[in-house]
Amino acid sequence: MSDTYQASVLYIKIASQFAAMNKVKRSELHQHLPFPPSEITHDNEKLPLRDILDFWSKASELSSDKAFGMHAGINCHLTHYGIFAHVLMNCTNIYNALHLTCKYGYLMNEAIENNLSTEQDTSIYTSELLVEHEAAPQIIEFHFASIIQMGKLITARKDSNKIQPIRVEFCHSPLVSACEYKTLLECEVVFNQTKNRIISANDTLLTPTNAPNEGLYRLLLKKVDATLQADLNQKCQSRKVTHYLNENQEWNQWPTLEETANALKTSASTLKRKLKQEGNSFQEICDHTRYRLAKQLLNSKIYTANEISDRLGFSCTASFGRSFKRWSGKCPSDFKT
Repeated sequence: MSDTYQASVLYIKIASQFAAMNKVKRSELHQHLPFPPSEITHDNEKLPLRDILDFWSKASELSSDKAFGMHAGINCHLTHYGIFAHVLMNCTNIYNALHLTCKYGYLMNEAIENNLSTEQDTSIYTSELLVEHEAAPQIIEFHFASIIQMGKLITARKDSNKIQPIRVEFCHSPLVSACEYKTLLECEVVFNQTKNRIISANDTLLTPTNAPNEGLYRLLLKKVDATLQADLNQKCQSRKVTHYLNENQEWNQWPTLEETANALKTSASTLKRKLKQEGNSFQEICDHTRYRLAKQLLNSKIYTANEISDRLGFSCTASFGRSFKRWSGKCPSDFKT
């Protein structure tokens, strides 16, 4: 996992508060913080994502809650998100709020890739965590559950009951019974898919919010946008490369450094230098991206090794097999989540 990714200190606050609701002593939980609790001051602060994921694992363990993330998300209130919460509350409708969640998700977690697309009568919100960790499913479940909860909270009370997705899809296996997911998320939930997705009816997402203030919305959005731009200016090349490699669902031939640099409108030498400054390299990003995508495709049990090899731009199945064994220590045929 790349140690360059960071995430908001809000994750620590949210996990700590929810664990306390489950009778976990804060003093016991905070023993596992990589810093004194008194250092958590400003909501805009960021920490290494590895530390946050380790903390969520410990919070889940101490709470004896295998679906800690999903339960924390259902119980999450907008006020946990600081200034961005007020932006969401003043959006015109749920679709607008979901669009902004995609655009500004980087502020909460640098390793989350979000996308919102529309197909006929439905909208599809896709989210992916670009790291490997035992707590990764917890974070994705928290993210999805809190988004669904957000939709209910920003609409009028008379409309909140109809704010529910058509279906939720997860890449991972269920952490608790499938029935519990269906009850909490109030929709069909399926697992071991190639993508994490929330599928909703367009009519549902066009539900208006409760008394939005356009002037306040524009004012706060400027502040959030300025914060995002400052973050991106500090560390953006690794993010851009990862986004580019994820953008195409099938590569006939995996992009070279030169091709990627050209697509990002820079030179290969400049891109290589900037990635090094960010503690990364083009080859590391390529390996990490291909390995993550390969595991998702294998886990879905839809594609053969030969088909996965083609989709990820390998020259042949044998080349894919050698690379996968180097990454995981296993052959693709022996891979199990």
